[in-house]
Order: sequence, then structure tokens, then C-alpha cells
Amino acid sequence: MSKRLYLLVLIMFVLFGHAAAKAQGIDKLGEDETKASGALRYKSKAITNVEWSTEKVKEGNSETVTRVLQSIAGKDKRSLIQEEETTTKVDSETTRVTRKTSNFDSRGSTRVIEVVEEEKRILPNGEEHVERSISTPDSRGGLSVYRQEVSARIPAGENEAMTSKSVYLRNSSGKFEEKERVYQSERTLGDTTEMEETTEEVDVNGRWTPSAKRTVATTLKDGNPGREEEKVYREDSRGRLTLSEHVISTFGQDDEGNERWTVETHSNTIAGTRRTPSGKLQLDRRVTVVSKKLPGNAEQTIQEVEQRSPANPKAGLEVVERTITTSRPLSGGGRELKIEVQGRDGSGRLKTIMTQTKTFSN
Repeated sequence: MSKRLYLLVLIMFVLFGHAAAKAQGIDKLGEDETKASGALRYKSKAITNVEWSTEKVKEGNSETVTRVLQSIAGKDKRSLIQEEETTTKVDSETTRVTRKTSNFDSRGSTRVIEVVEEEKRILPNGEEHVERSISTPDSRGGLSVYRQEVSARIPAGENEAMTSKSVYLRNSSGKFEEKERVYQSERTLGDTTEMEETTEEVDVNGRWTPSAKRTVATTLKDGNPGREEEKVYREDSRGRLTLSEHVISTFGQDDEGNERWTVETHSNTIAGTRRTPSGKLQLDRRVTVVSKKLPGNAEQTIQEVEQRSPANPKAGLEVVERTITTSRPLSGGGRELKIEVQGRDGSGRLKTIMTQTKTFSN
């Protein structure tokens, strides 16, 4: 992995998460590739430094891709995650995919924690129909399906599409019952893609009513995400959908030519623990990532997380974490990656809480 591609992976995962990076094909192997490895910033419920390796095996109509993610911070084998994906081409319209996720116990043995089985049909008119079942370990130590999904994506004109999805969960008698409906519309106008998603659930009277809504507008700049606005609407105390979160992500360059990513979250809560006095949205969190070039063909990213304190919200944003990642070439080939994480101590000052150095071959 080149240093520039590594840096792009790092930033993509910080700001836009795993889905965005997969959309760019970064963690996919090329047609003729069978193995790859590297390091990145993985965003799930939290942002974590991880090493990753991928291996692909083809046999007949099936293709198995196995990914292993390992936390860089710490050597506890329980922090490992392994993903295995098998794709089988049934016919010209139908593809079956099985995704298996496992973790590792203290002895290094794997234990399956989730299996997703999916069948996708793409019709000649562009319609995409997907049936999906999700299984997890049950009380008897086996796997049982706890969730089923049926979705259809239908083109609605040039650069437009409509998607509907039904979610089925087991009821008290063990039978699957429709519990959620999701409707999504997408359209692309020039460099901007707009998405609107509405989730419906059954109310106490047995009627399907909206329970949440989300809109996302993404604008490309030179082929990369330049600006993204996400608005999240949730039910208030009166059962009405009201704007509860507004996230603005931007990319650009500062006066020194460094690449800069910023994600600002405006919310009607403070650090997710208490509501703002007025109930209106206020800037609650900002994540800034600056990428700069250093002498000697080195590169560095500095990520700062600013957040309001629930104990003193009037003080505004304050830096609660800073992560400095430096990548330098090694004389014998490959690169050295140094990570320094700073956090606030008891007196409120930033201090180094973790440093780690890793090396990667070309």
C-alpha cells in the first residue's frame, strides 16, 4: 500500500466510516490479487487504529474473501475480528453472499458471532431485489436467525432510485413479524447526491407511523467528498418528528496547502447526556483532521476532538482528545507508523496517554 493511499484510507475511515471506504473499493482486492494488508483508522462505535489483512480464494462460481482486523493499541486477542465473505454467482441475475463475522477467545480460537446470508437479483430493467437473514448464537450454542430483511431498489428516472425495505423480527411466539419499514429515495444532480430515508413502526393503535427520518446531501469536489450534510429527525415528547441532529462534514485545504477534514455535529443534547436548555440545536462536537507533508518524504495527520462538557456547557467546545499519526519511510523499504494519543488528565490538561510504533512492508 502506497503512503498516499494509506493516508487516504486513514482519513476516509475517520470521517466517513467503514461503509464509505468500502464504497471506494479500498478494502477490496483487485481481480488478480489474492492477498493484501495494511493499517487504517476504523470507525464503528468508536474510532480505533487497526491492522488489516485480506485473502481471496476462488473455486468454481464461488469466491471467498477473508478479512482480519486487529487493534494496534494492545495485544489482547479478544480485540481481533475476522470477516469471511463468500460470493456465489447463481445465474446472470442472481448472486448469493454469505458474510461470517468471528471474534477470537483468549486461546486464539475463533467463535462466530454473526452470519448474514443474502440473495440479490438484478433484473434487466435495473431493479435490485434483496432477501437477507441475520443469525447470531443462541442459548444452545448454535446459530439462529433473529432478523430478516426484504428490500427492493427500483430506478425512478435518470439518476434517481427508490428503495423500500421491510424488517421482520421474532415475536413472543417465535414467529417472524414485520416490525419496521424503511423508505429511501436517492437522486444525483451534477456533483451532488441527495438521499432521504424515513423509518416507520407500528404505533399502539396498530398503524404504521414515521418514527425517524434522515436526509443526506453529499457534494463531490474533484471526485472526492467535498461536503456532506446529514439531518436526523427523531420523535419528540409529543410524538412529532423534529430535527435533533445536524452533521456537516467538509474537506478542503488550509492556507499552508495542508488537506483538512472537519466534521461538526449540531445537536439538541450535550455530549449525548442531557438536553440543551432551549431544546434548539447547538454546536456540540467538532472533529478536525489535518494532513501535512514533512521533510524526508514523511507524512503526518493530526486529529483533534472538541466537545462541550455536560457539567459546564456554557464554556463551549474544548479539546478532549488529540491523535498524532506520523508515517516515515524506512531505509530498508517499507514505512514506520507512530501513533500518539493525548487525552485530558484530572486537571483538565492534555497529556500523552498512549504511544505506539508499528512497521509495515511495501
